[in-house]
Amino acid sequence: MSRSGCLCYQEHRQAAVCAGHWLAVGVLAIVCCLDGSRAMGQDRIQRLQLTAAGFPEAVIVTGDTCWTGQVQPVGALAGTAAEQAVACVRELQRILQAHGGSLADVARLHLYGESDEILAAARQVLQSQWSADARPALTQVISEIPGPGLLTMDAIATASESGASPVTSEWSRLPAGRQIYVAGQAEQSDSVYEASLATLQSLQKTLEFSGGNSADIVQLKAFVQPAAAAGDVQRAVQKFFGSDRPQPPLVIVEWKSGAKVPVEIELVAAGGPVRADQPLIAWVTPPGMTKSPVYSRVCVVQTRRLILTSGITAAEERREQSAAAAAAESSSVLESLRRVVTSAGSDFQHLVKATYYVSSDAASLSLNAVRPRYYDPERPPAASKAVVSGTGVPAAELAMDLIAVPAEDPGR
Repeated sequence: MSRSGCLCYQEHRQAAVCAGHWLAVGVLAIVCCLDGSRAMGQDRIQRLQLTAAGFPEAVIVTGDTCWTGQVQPVGALAGTAAEQAVACVRELQRILQAHGGSLADVARLHLYGESDEILAAARQVLQSQWSADARPALTQVISEIPGPGLLTMDAIATASESGASPVTSEWSRLPAGRQIYVAGQAEQSDSVYEASLATLQSLQKTLEFSGGNSADIVQLKAFVQPAAAAGDVQRAVQKFFGSDRPQPPLVIVEWKSGAKVPVEIELVAAGGPVRADQPLIAWVTPPGMTKSPVYSRVCVVQTRRLILTSGITAAEERREQSAAAAAAESSSVLESLRRVVTSAGSDFQHLVKATYYVSSDAASLSLNAVRPRYYDPERPPAASKAVVSGTGVPAAELAMDLIAVPAEDPGR
């Protein structure tokens, strides 16, 4: 739908310009395009009830999905947080439309910003892009942004199953069927570039053992310290894939770990069609790696349906700094996770991929201590844990988002 052909856009644009609200014009233009295509993807997206922040607790998607790289506020790097959020959504819209999609297809957003105030301004913009019944799940993280911007995003959206399956640095398709989720891996080096390259080589071995290869990678996510070294990660990815292989989408998040490794990288890959002789989920421990009761090195899942949660935080606000308070927070978050996945038709036996965001040592340690009470030691999700500056929720030192599959999945 063109702007000139959208009557509501023309009417609202005139009103907005008269009032001098150029930002509102950008928002309304995006909303009009969203309204024009919303019906196309609704049968493939189901949304659970809204969180207090106004986003669904989880979204259930059916069929192929597409995963983006880092979405930048193109054209607004010197703007306010709200202006940069609008620019990010416009850029996301461009990426999706280039592959036959639209904002109506977005199932989950990750929002990274440099402060609580920046995230709050961006959330307001995001709420204005989608009506309450059509919003994506949302995870927000306080993270230093490399370069001049204040915030970035990445997204998971539904994708047309009739389309081609290109791999580009902006967008890649994850077909329904066999999918491979590899937990974060890290190799030691004083050089971010060398550590990144060695980690990519290690990930390739893990992927090959799990039945995939580097050509199947749909998205790489790197947690790096310091954030200013993001360019070294990008150079390593370019070196690894070379000029003869397409480079998949890459997302970079600041990592504040005290570990002696500067980068940790996780990945998602396509695994081909469903194999009738394989289970719904396989929890894989490659040779040379130790098995953990609270996370799997690899989860291989065969499904047409994914459950994508928003970032989940404790139901009660944390009011003190103590080991007991941290343990209570971890338990509250995991109880909330149980409620959300149960509402979506899943359970703790069918968790595929977890990302934990902790902003204190106490939160990290308490999560380690509490998880064994909830997870089946034979069936924990693949997982990465990132030490970040904040979760975007005041007083919350732990947030997590999950990918799960329905406990009963007749769509395999």
